[in-house]
Amino acid sequence: MRKHIGPLVIDVFPPERPKFRPPIIMVHGLWVGAWCWHEWATRLCNLGWECWSLNLKERAGGGGQKPQEAVNDLRALLGEVAFPPVVMGHGMGARFALAVSAEQEVTGSVLISPDVTPYLSDFPRAMRLLRLRYLALLLMRRKILIRPTDFCELWLNTLSANEQRDIVASLAPESPHMVRALFERDIDLPKLGSPTLVLGGAADRVVPSPGTGSFARSIGADYLEDNGGGHWLLENGDLVSRVHSWLVRTLGEDVQDPA
Repeated sequence: MRKHIGPLVIDVFPPERPKFRPPIIMVHGLWVGAWCWHEWATRLCNLGWECWSLNLKERAGGGGQKPQEAVNDLRALLGEVAFPPVVMGHGMGARFALAVSAEQEVTGSVLISPDVTPYLSDFPRAMRLLRLRYLALLLMRRKILIRPTDFCELWLNTLSANEQRDIVASLAPESPHMVRALFERDIDLPKLGSPTLVLGGAADRVVPSPGTGSFARSIGADYLEDNGGGHWLLENGDLVSRVHSWLVRTLGEDVQDPA
């Protein structure tokens, strides 16, 4: 089911049997859209959660969206729900989820493969090379469509060729402001305002897992590592049950739907 709130477009997955009060708001990362959450949203709504998968304005026909504008959109969306939500983000979307959860009342946060390179003391070599490759487009402030080979090598390295092909066929040009944020350095670290889980992949080439684990510890979040996963953990349906268990165990009876 598709929902429109002002200029925002949200894919809504209502549960057949609601079991939990807070909805889960899902925020995608660079070059992808709300579609990337389909597997997770389907599984979570089968477990009793209502899921809202947000398309950032860049995917809805906008142009040149800046990270702060994406945070503002997410903040506005949080104002439309009746109960403080669980905010879930992947990649750059995890950065936006963290920023919002530090400012507003949310029930909890789940940060999946967060793009936390600005917080790492050792900038990954693969990301330095990627920045050089697209530097001219960044300087010209042109929209950037990442090359499929780059996305497969860094984002999708643990997936099969068929899975990679399906995903790269749906990639979209990205705002240069968003891509530049991937390579920022030395930005302030938001403080947690709610229980938070960070998920990382042991084979992540965008943000190596030691950096993701260190980031989780630095913000006081729980950390879960997928031993066989890369940056793209959204094809791993088995992780959904582990996230669900963490939500139920950590958030407790307060999130149970009394109905």
